[in-house]
Parts: sequence; C-alpha cells; structure tokens
Amino acid sequence: VAEEAAQILVGKRPSEEVWLETAVAASQNEIDPRGDIHATADYKRHLAKVLTVRALKQAFARKTIKNSP
Repeated sequence: VAEEAAQILVGKRPSEEVWLETAVAASQNEIDPRGDIHATADYKRHLAKVLTVRALKQAFARKTIKNSP
C-alpha cells in the first residue's frame, strides 16, 4: 500500500470500511495507470482498489490466525 494510503490505517481498528477507504485513496491518489488494448485506465484503477481491499483482508486474517491461541 502506498504511503498516503498506509497512513489511513494507522490507529484505526481493522474493518471493511477502513480497508475500502485505504483502497480508494490508493487507487485515486497513488496509482496512475495507462489505458491500453487490454484495459482502460479506469478499469485498472478499479482493479487496484479491489485487489488492495483483498490484500488487506488477507493480511488481517493471517495476523488473526497467527495470534490465536
């Protein structure tokens, strides 16, 4: 996650809302994809948002499982 987006996570409880806020910040402010024959720039931004949320969920799940008794 890019620096600006990562700052959103600091001090907040993990939640779907926080992950989405982080992903939106990353996809709108930190990523500047070019469109090409495979996908438009808007689609690539959307994909970045979806994948960022997915990665944050997986990281939280792994951390939760690792810290379970």
